[in-house]
Amino acid sequence: RNQQMSGATIEVLDGSNATQAPGPLQQDAATAEDVGETILEAQRSFIVLIVLLLITCFTLGEWVTRKSRYLTEGSFACIVGLVGGLILLVINLTQTDIHWHVSLAFPSEYFLDVLLPPIIFYQGFSVHKNRLFSNTALIALFGILGTLISFGIISLAIAMLRMFESSTVLRLGSIMSATDSVAVLQILNPQDYPFLHSISFGEGVLNDASAIVLLRSVRRTFENQSSSSTGESEMTVSTLFEILGSFALTFVLSLTMGVSVGLISALIMKMNAKQTRRSVNSHRTFSMSIFENLTVTHQCGFLVLLAYLAYILAEALSLSGIVTLFFCGLTMSHYTYYNLEAAAQITTNHVFHAMSLLAEISIYLYVGMDSLYRGNWTNVSVWRVVVLVVVLLISIVVSRVIFVLPICYLQNLWNKRHKLQLSEMLIIIWVSKKNRA
Repeated sequence: RNQQMSGATIEVLDGSNATQAPGPLQQDAATAEDVGETILEAQRSFIVLIVLLLITCFTLGEWVTRKSRYLTEGSFACIVGLVGGLILLVINLTQTDIHWHVSLAFPSEYFLDVLLPPIIFYQGFSVHKNRLFSNTALIALFGILGTLISFGIISLAIAMLRMFESSTVLRLGSIMSATDSVAVLQILNPQDYPFLHSISFGEGVLNDASAIVLLRSVRRTFENQSSSSTGESEMTVSTLFEILGSFALTFVLSLTMGVSVGLISALIMKMNAKQTRRSVNSHRTFSMSIFENLTVTHQCGFLVLLAYLAYILAEALSLSGIVTLFFCGLTMSHYTYYNLEAAAQITTNHVFHAMSLLAEISIYLYVGMDSLYRGNWTNVSVWRVVVLVVVLLISIVVSRVIFVLPICYLQNLWNKRHKLQLSEMLIIIWVSKKNRA
């Protein structure tokens, strides 16, 4: 009997009869193909579930928030996400195929490059500009100075636990110093509380941008220290000043880029408006005829692409795309919007709102689903988690009280028309504390 190895098969020669048996390479290829099909099936099932949950939120979200004063659209999406997470948990537990597994691993790039930009841009585009500009100083104190104070107090409280390294302490402090400005829209009614709404919303928007810039400044500072020295980087006074300097420089440059791109878009749309009037009067110039092609659809797409270009350029230059995008949206709503055609103004409002709402609901859905993901609760010390959560909640409340009350009293001194009562100060503390928690 002669055995001849030939690639992926083995020929067995026995007299005049010859048969072929599958070799190890063929078996491995077949197994890999089956595993790939199983994984693809799991991914398709996950996408179908996500789409069904999104349809549920878009269909019932507005109705539920009108019927219940205790539920916002975001909290309803979290509840729907919990239901979806429970479904995935049951499927993963009952599935007999070990390769059939739905993972909720979510790359941060998808969040930063896909979901976050529409939300931030619409916040800047839809903000009430008169209230924002009339309370600029107060909002800046809450959004920038308050963020830095919260960052310091929360980081100090976490450092006292001695659970994490210095870089992790500062990163966690910058993350927990952020608030959720979207929820303010649903908690405070702008018709009933216009002044409180404008302050809380403006602070939330500016706080989001400041917290992200602060987080990146912390990460960049420790990366530079680790690349220039060996061993663990320590937190010193010079490190804190380096973080604050990087924060200020990044914020100013990002703001400048956002405003510049917004003004460029306003200039181009103004040229388009002038060329349209010239076309009506039959006085055409060849140099401006290119702008005749900017129809309503083109104008809407042009604003979306230009805003996203500003975001990508800021990220490529190691600036804050979030700050750039917010002030780009703010500038576009203040200047570019009024140079658009009437139909384009309506279209851009609805398109930007729909994109923002879709991204926002997707994030809340994922938060609800991720809460029941088994991978989050493996190799975790329960008591450490409980202690950390309690310390974070206490430090959040303390930090809010420390900077909200003095700033509110300063507001009462320099602004005699809008004096804040103690109850209103407590509302500002409670709203932002609730969102951050």
